[in-house]
Amino acid sequence: MTCLADRPQLTFLDSVSGHELQGRHSYLACAPFSTFHGRGEKGEMQRRGVRGRSAGSS
Repeated sequence: MTCLADRPQLTFLDSVSGHELQGRHSYLACAPFSTFHGRGEKGEMQRRGVRGRSAGSS
């Protein structure tokens, strides 16, 4: 991860659960072309500077 430390939004995803030392799959991701942020029934998708909002279902 050190070689990618200067990249925007560096993320490490690991499938470990419980008390295992290592998961089956691990992924490194950085500089995403789109992101999604959600809380409850509301969410926001951002793709290359364009944002879209969702109010969720009522």
